[in-house]
Amino acid sequence: MHYITGLFLAMIILPDKAQSRLNDWPAGKSFPDYIGVFVMTTGMRRALWALPALHMAVALWAQAPTGNTAGTAPPPAEEPTFFQFEEGAAAAEGAQVSRSRGIHAMAEGVYTVAKSFFESYRESVGTREPDFADASAYLAEALVGMEKLDEAEAVLLDHGRRSPGLRDREQQARLAYLRAQICFKQGRVADSQKWIEPLTRADAVESYQCRAVILLMDLHARQEAWTEVIRVGVDYLVRRPAGADDYEIQKRLVNAYLLTGRYGPAVALLGNIGRLDDPARDLALDLLRIVAMVKHGDLPGAREVFQAIQSRCPTTADNDWWLTLNQLAVAEKSVGNHEEALKIFPLVLQVATTTEQKVQALLQLADVQLALQRVTLARDTLEGIRKSYPNCPELPTVTMRLAQLQHEMGNYLTAAELFAELANNAKATPEMRYQAWIGRARSLVLAGQLDLAIDAYLAGEQFGGNEEEQSQSLFWAAVTANDAKRFEQAEGLYRKVAERYGKSALGPEARLRQASVLFGLARYVEAAKAYEQFTFDYPNHEQLETAQLQRGIAMRMGARTPQDALLAAATLADFARTSKNETKAVAAYLEAFQAARAAGAYDQAVAYLTAVINGYPGTDSVALALYHRVLTHFHQKHNEEALRDAASFF
Repeated sequence: MHYITGLFLAMIILPDKAQSRLNDWPAGKSFPDYIGVFVMTTGMRRALWALPALHMAVALWAQAPTGNTAGTAPPPAEEPTFFQFEEGAAAAEGAQVSRSRGIHAMAEGVYTVAKSFFESYRESVGTREPDFADASAYLAEALVGMEKLDEAEAVLLDHGRRSPGLRDREQQARLAYLRAQICFKQGRVADSQKWIEPLTRADAVESYQCRAVILLMDLHARQEAWTEVIRVGVDYLVRRPAGADDYEIQKRLVNAYLLTGRYGPAVALLGNIGRLDDPARDLALDLLRIVAMVKHGDLPGAREVFQAIQSRCPTTADNDWWLTLNQLAVAEKSVGNHEEALKIFPLVLQVATTTEQKVQALLQLADVQLALQRVTLARDTLEGIRKSYPNCPELPTVTMRLAQLQHEMGNYLTAAELFAELANNAKATPEMRYQAWIGRARSLVLAGQLDLAIDAYLAGEQFGGNEEEQSQSLFWAAVTANDAKRFEQAEGLYRKVAERYGKSALGPEARLRQASVLFGLARYVEAAKAYEQFTFDYPNHEQLETAQLQRGIAMRMGARTPQDALLAAATLADFARTSKNETKAVAAYLEAFQAARAAGAYDQAVAYLTAVINGYPGTDSVALALYHRVLTHFHQKHNEEALRDAASFF
């Protein structure tokens, strides 16, 4: 009778929309509180754990299983008993009206109105239990809906102080759950866990166990304690028969398995979850199945599930779809299924929720296009990123890839300009700027702009991250200067490499090339010193004998006096006697011969030729040595020796 009266009054007072909902509203149903949705804060974990917020409308909630999310307060098992006395009948009826109106205001999301009705309801019942607990819970729920968490907690604390004693276990569990939920929303993890853990035990009020387990799993997830998330969920599923609310627990379990790399159990659990009488939930499970299969290495299975739901892909931003499609597309790309990836990446772009996601999808798409030799499309994709997202953090990466692509396409001057833009971009990393300077220099070399290329190489030195990179930049500047026939500049740059980065991999080569350039410039004395420095700095280098031989030759070429020539001859002869390389030893003796002859030391010159003739009879140089000995004997007027050698020669 009281319900009919309240219904009649509500139909008069409430708006048409509320009346229509009220007409169909089942008696005894309570409105759930505002759900706390845990969202991770970094990368893949955020995307995996973030679950769609359940914006509760009463028409939907009336059809949904009780307690299917961590933030839902259950309906009481039955209508609380209101003790009525003759003189209090009217007051009790007023309390029922306030309660009913508050419930329906909550259902419509009008929390401020609901709060007023529940305050009236609470005032009407006083401290009589369990009505006092029921009213306090509803009032706290309305305040939670208004995001007034401190006030909601104050209501529950006030109830605890003023209650004469609450024996109703259902209401006790309800109040404890609310306390846990409020603490959860406030970020007070330890306090929330203290209130919620007792409700997850096997002997706790049955109607609250599932939702308590869900909230406890979310608490552990907030702390990234994935092992605990798994333990709590598995323990509950093992001890309880399958129920409609298992979906929320199972979904969290799957996410925890994925986050801990346990892909097999994730796939198995998803396989055990049957189709639900809810298209939205079935779709959410299929999205998880695709992710789990991709991680487990079952790409064909993931592809099959995707093809079955592809027609349901939204045309607007959707983070769950983005997570799934991005993983599938990247997996297809990583194993070389570029045609499959090419079909999926446009959908990834379609459901991306952030600029970062869109740019990453476009970058991946460009890579796939390049792999399929669709170079022009890849170039257009990269240029599209630069045009559409000029301020995105990925712009340096995009510019680098586009510059490299232009270089590969033979557009060297265009590539050089793009590399220059990146090299001068203060937002790019030093490593990227270094690579940009090197890339610009190489493009300019191929474009024939050698002077500009040298400048680019030199600019790159300051951005090198280590001595190897710095020495490379300076070394290639020297090589380019040498190619441009700017030999003086090349020598100076090689010298700088050798002096600044002597211990780098290019240090020895730079010193050898410096000496070689000096030799080519006829600066023989300096060349000899450079070769000598090489032998001093790198006594175990594989090019040691080459440097020793070249030093002796440079000394001979640079000799200004007979003494200089004799010193060169002695140096060359010493090298020849100790060298293990026959070719180099013979060359050294022949060079020593020329040095001695230039100094007028003919006997010594003949001795060097004789060393070749007698010491290396099988070499091609014996004939040359014999020829020179004949001429030298004639020059010394040693005719008999000359004729003897001549006869031997012929």
